[in-house]
Amino acid sequence: MTDHEIAATVEVLKGNFYYNTIILITPRCLNFRGHTIRFRQGWVNLRNQSYTCNCPLDLLKAMASTGIIRRKSVDFIHNQIQIKLNKHSK
Repeated sequence: MTDHEIAATVEVLKGNFYYNTIILITPRCLNFRGHTIRFRQGWVNLRNQSYTCNCPLDLLKAMASTGIIRRKSVDFIHNQIQIKLNKHSK
């Protein structure tokens, strides 16, 4: 994921989960609901497990598989991220 995609994902997560603490510690490290998410080239480390991550959808699926977010919210949040990325690219 690019830094731009990470920033858009953080903004959307902050908007949807405003009642939780969401902190972008470094440009490649996110703290969400007390879980540290580390981004690397082509993968993400979440709950001491590695998942392939080339786009925001991969990150959301990994978060859903570990139980951090609900599976039902993956498509909704992904659509919001895509709208945000398309808005900034114009």
